[in-house]
Amino acid sequence: MIVCCDCSDNNQLHFGAIVCMLGTRYKSYCSNVVRTLLVEPTSEVQANYDLLLRVEEAVVNTLQHGLCLCTSDILVLKLISVLVFFIL
Repeated sequence: MIVCCDCSDNNQLHFGAIVCMLGTRYKSYCSNVVRTLLVEPTSEVQANYDLLLRVEEAVVNTLQHGLCLCTSDILVLKLISVLVFFIL
C-alpha cells in the first residue's frame, strides 16, 4: 500500500472557504472525500456556493436511467445561464 501526503504549506488558514480532501487507493479502487467549509464567507463566496449547490441538485435530479448524459449537461447549462442572469 502506498501512502502519500500532500499537506498544506506553512501559511495559516484564514476565514473564507477551506477545502479539505482525503483520498485513498487500494489495488485498482480509488476513493476521495472532499468537504468545503465556509467560515464567515463574503457575500460573493456565499452566492457562488449557493449557485453551485443549486446546480448540483439539478444535476442529481436530471440523472435517470436511460437518459444520455448530454441531456443533463444541456439542462444544467441552461440553468446556469438563467441563474447567473438573475444574480447579475
